[in-house]
Order: sequence, then C-alpha cells, then structure tokens
Amino acid sequence: MSTNTDDRTPAPPPLSEPPAAERELTWRDIDLSRYDDSWWDMGRSKLVVSLWRWIGMPLMQHLPCQTFFGQFFNDVRVWLLRAFGAKIGKNCVIRAVEVFLPWRLTMGDNCWVGYEANLYTLVPIRIGNNVCISQRAFLCTGGHDPYEPTFGLVIGEITVKDGAWVGASTFVGPGVTLHEGAVAAGGSVVVKDLPAMTICGGNPARPIKPRVLKPTNPPLPPHLWNATRPNYNRQ
Repeated sequence: MSTNTDDRTPAPPPLSEPPAAERELTWRDIDLSRYDDSWWDMGRSKLVVSLWRWIGMPLMQHLPCQTFFGQFFNDVRVWLLRAFGAKIGKNCVIRAVEVFLPWRLTMGDNCWVGYEANLYTLVPIRIGNNVCISQRAFLCTGGHDPYEPTFGLVIGEITVKDGAWVGASTFVGPGVTLHEGAVAAGGSVVVKDLPAMTICGGNPARPIKPRVLKPTNPPLPPHLWNATRPNYNRQ
C-alpha cells in the first residue's frame, strides 16, 4: 500500500463571505464614511448660513438677559430671528437660546423660550400662542436611522400647539406634536404625540393626569411665600 501523501485529495478552498445583501448585517457593516445627506437642503445660500453662524447665533447666545436694558436686548434677539427669516409673534420673551436655522422657525404670540433651549430646525418647528419652552429643552427635528449601516438622516417637523409647555431639559424628537395645553414634564423624552390638556412625563413620555386649570389668584406678598409652600415631608 502506498503511503505517499501526495495521493490525498486537496482540501477545497475556503468559501468567501457572501455579500451583505445575502446575509444578516452586523456591527462590522456600520460605515459612517458612506453617510450621505446631500438630499437635504438648508434652505438658504451658504453666505446667509455663514452670516447666521458668525453673527446671528453668537449674539443670540451672548446678549445679556434680565439686566438693565434687558427688554432692549430681548427685542434685539427677536429682531435678529426675524431678520434671518423667522416668523415671531408679538410679546415673546426669548432668552439666550440656540436656533439652528431661524428661517424654519414659526412662533406665535406671548411665547417664552428659556435659557439654553435648543431649537434644532433642520425642518420647520411650529410653536403656537402662549407656549412655554423651558430652560435647556431640546426640540430636535433630525436624527439618524439606527437600522441603516450608513446612519441615514431622519427628519420630521415638530409642532407645539397653543398653551403647551415643554419642561426644562425635555427632549422632543422628530415628527412629534404637543397638542393644545399639553405639558411635557421636566426631563421627559417625547417621541410620540402628547394629547391635549394632559400632563405627561417619563422616558418615553406618557400621560400622567389631566391638566385641570384653576382660576388665577392675585400674587401673594413676600411674607406669605414660605407659609404657603407645600410640605412634601408631611406623612
């Protein structure tokens, strides 16, 4: 019997990995170098966008608030937004905030926007009348598709209707509507529409209880402030 190893059948070559379209994708297929948002349009020329970045946005964020001539500086911020295409109603209070593209912002009358709020207007944000956007709230009209290997851009308009309140440090995601009188409690993550006249909160935000308005009481004198403070430690 021959013992020559050369007579053995050679092993077949290793199979090549099937293309991505024929197999289940893994984290190895994520490739941000292929990200493409060329289909999205800023809505203004590069010159206008640059002027907003260089002049408008820094002034919005650094003009003083609630000081001598505070109303004057508030009026300057409103004027800046309007000059760059935003539609702002009357009697609005806008603190040091960030607005990504002001020409995609619409705001009604008697609105408040608190310190360090971020209005990320990749697409329009529409704010009704008598709306409060509290400090550090983030209204984000754009994100990314976590199921796409190239991390594709996802956008959706945000609408905050009359009388609604976005609490401090609340995140409002793309495509969300806060209906009339809705409240997003501080620190909430709002990824679905909130019903009218309902207090909502949590992550993700869900209805907690109805918002039942009470008659307006006259302001209390300072010496009664502590006397009327609720005692949260009471059993």
